[in-house]
Formats: sequence, C-alpha cells, structure tokens
Amino acid sequence: MEKVEKIKKFAYPQAKMIAALQDVSNGMPVATAAKKHQVPRVTLLYKSKGKTPIERRMGPPSILTQDEENELVLWISSMCEAGFPVTKTYILNYVQRLVRKLNRPNPFTGDRPGKSWYQNFLKRNPCISSRLNENLIISRTGFSKESLGKWFSNTYNYLEENGCAFVLNEPERLFNCDETGILLNPKDAKNLKNKKQMYQSLGGDKENMTVFMAGNAAGQLVPPMIICKHEEMSIDVVNSAPEQWSIGRSESGWMTSELFYEFLANVFVPWLRENNIELPVVLFTDGHALHLCIETSRFCQENQIILVALHLNTAHFLQPLDMSVFKALKTNWNCKLNQWKLLNMDTPILPKKDFAPLLKEALNDINPQIVSQGFKITGLYPWDPDIPLRLSPIDKVINQQMASSSLEDHFNALIVLEKYIAPDKLALFKQTNVSIETADTSLYEVWKKITDVVQSQGLDTDDPQKAR
Repeated sequence: MEKVEKIKKFAYPQAKMIAALQDVSNGMPVATAAKKHQVPRVTLLYKSKGKTPIERRMGPPSILTQDEENELVLWISSMCEAGFPVTKTYILNYVQRLVRKLNRPNPFTGDRPGKSWYQNFLKRNPCISSRLNENLIISRTGFSKESLGKWFSNTYNYLEENGCAFVLNEPERLFNCDETGILLNPKDAKNLKNKKQMYQSLGGDKENMTVFMAGNAAGQLVPPMIICKHEEMSIDVVNSAPEQWSIGRSESGWMTSELFYEFLANVFVPWLRENNIELPVVLFTDGHALHLCIETSRFCQENQIILVALHLNTAHFLQPLDMSVFKALKTNWNCKLNQWKLLNMDTPILPKKDFAPLLKEALNDINPQIVSQGFKITGLYPWDPDIPLRLSPIDKVINQQMASSSLEDHFNALIVLEKYIAPDKLALFKQTNVSIETADTSLYEVWKKITDVVQSQGLDTDDPQKAR
C-alpha cells in the first residue's frame, strides 16, 4: 500500500485555503478539495461551515489584529519607498505602544515584543523582510556622488509613480523642514553652529532653545515650533510666543514623533490653508525615521502631504534650511541679541520669556530670496541633480572624511610609537636641523611622517596625550 504523506499542520498558504473553499462552494467534496489544494480536511470543513474564521492566522493568535498588522505592513512599505529606514527597534516600540494604548492583555516578557515575535512577523510578511534589508544596505552606503545621484533618481521615480512629479515644478508646493539650536547667551558668532551635537555637549551656562522650522522654494517660512525640555517649560515661554507659533516639550529638548505630528496638525496644515497653497505638497525632511509614526503618515496621507526622506548620508547638502536659512538666522539672532544686551546690561542672560519675541525679529529680517536660494543650491528647485554636485565641495568633504579617519589612526600611532622611543632620543627627533645617527634613521623617518600628518591638521604633537 502506497504511503500517503501527511500534510503538515498549518503549513499552507492562505491563498490555497481560499481556493479550496471556492471549490467546495461550487460543489466539490471537502475531502477532494482538501487533497487538491493540500490543506487540512477538518480545517476546510469547519471553515466551509462557518465554525472558524476564513482568514484566521495559523499558529497562536497574534497580539495584533489582521487590520492592525496590515496597516503596520503598509506603513513600513510606504516609508521604505519614501526613503525612510524603518528599523526593528521602531517596529517593536510601535507594537508595545499600541498594546498599551488599547489596554490589551500583554503576553510579552518585559511588556515588549521580542525576537520571536519579530521573526514571526517577518515570516508572515516576507515582502517587508526584503524591504528592511534593502533599506539597511542603503543606510550604510557611504557618501559619494553616485549615492547622491541615485537619491535624485529614486526620489523622482517615487513621485512620478505617485502621480506627483509635477509638484517639483511648483516652488510654493515644495517644502523642507528641519530643526536647529539657538544659544541664549553666545559669546560670539563663532559659537552659533547648526549641529545638535554641539548643543548637547554645552554646559549649563550655555542654554539653548530648539527651533523647528519649515519653508518652501517660493521663499515663504512657516511659523516655527519652539521646543523646550520638560523641566524648562514655563508659562512665560508660552505666553510670549507670537500667534500661530507652537510650543512643544520633550525629554531631550529636540523633535520627537509626537511633536512632529503636533507641528503638522496645528501649524503646517493650517498655514497651508490660510495661504491657499494647492495640494498635494512635498515635504523633504531628515532621512531618519525618528520623527515619524503611523499616525503621522496617516495624517499626511489624509492631508495630501508627501513626505520624502533626504539621503541619509548627504542630508547636510540637501537641506535647504540648513544650507541657507539657518546661517542667516544665526547671524540675525546674534545681531538682535547684541542689541538686546545693550538695552539690558544688568541682565547677563536672555530670559526665556524674551526668546520668542526676539526670534521673531530675527526671522522677519530673513529675505525670502535666502529661503529660495537654499532650494536652488541643493538642486531641489529647480530640480537639477547636477547642482549640488557642482556647487557643493563633495570631493573635499569625502577627502575630509577619509582624512579624519586617517588622522585618528596617525594620532594613535604617534602616541604608541613615542611610548617606545627613549626620552632623550625623542627630544632629539623633535629638534630641527639635527643629524640623526644611521641606526636611528629608519625610526626617525617613520616618526617624522606620522608627525607631519598630525601637525598638518593643527594638532599639538609636543604631547599627543594632552592633545587628545
């Protein structure tokens, strides 16, 4: 008797079960349909009689409903298409927040889904697995002309596939948003840098406020959002803010997904309506998904806001606000602050209640052409991928990145090498126009080459340990 291979429990695609049910409804016996489509006979029988749901998942019930998981899958797919690298951490955090929000019984250890749930999620949705892997590769791609050119090509194709490429020709519908830190008490203009890493390292005597802004290629600026740390939030800051401005707070004092949603809902969309900006609009933003969530994506879809991620490793070349507006803002801010200090010499630091009114003055002095220029030099409007390649010192930056890594290697090598050179011999090496004994010539040449590289970057080689 021929041995019949048993059908593995739950080892069938949903499509096969649906096809089997269709045959049963057309009059085919359950046993015949089960054998034809390789699905469990009893399961097919129960589903055909309505005893179990047709689309019930195989295995134990998932913490998410089918609709909830479908929405998550759709969101991940759309974010990847727009260039945002959704990570495993974000997905797990989202599920944890959703379960808490719905007050649903939580079966996870530590109140958070883990490796097992994530792997099963990817197995149920293999298309997402490939998407995540593809974006991981993109996020690790180095900074190059090729990657920048590919971003322009992919972005245009993405907009074209969504029927929105024509927006690239309409400056009032092209927006960029970004955040920057403003020092309340800068010593001089040289302290006014854009990058948040600087502000996060400042001491308590160098307080700063975060300003989140948006502007379009036509030269218009959207009312900003001022972001405070939780403990720094005061009623004075709120009351002093101009009308239509927004005040937010976060643990870090920087933008979060919740605040980004709040900015779009309470500031950006009302401003679009008030200024009769035709929809849809394109909003270029930071390539990291830190500011995004499903709720924000849903809101943007409902309000015809097309989010596009700037290239992860070239955002500083593609951020119009960063390339022009923030520089002008910092210059204006420094000027306004100096004027304020002359009138308030008894007050060493600008009170937070005076921050928003003074910032408004600095923003009002920004020429709309400066805003438009930011889009021009980044190649976003007019849309021209060659512009940033020509105007931005890309080769110089690449060389600087390589030199930075090389410099660190040389610096560390110099520290180690000098540990093994006798003090009197090292002192001799550091003198100029001295003769080196033949036995030490090779050692001296190695030491000299490393020292020249380090000194070329302006670092102190008299004591490398202190220079670090």
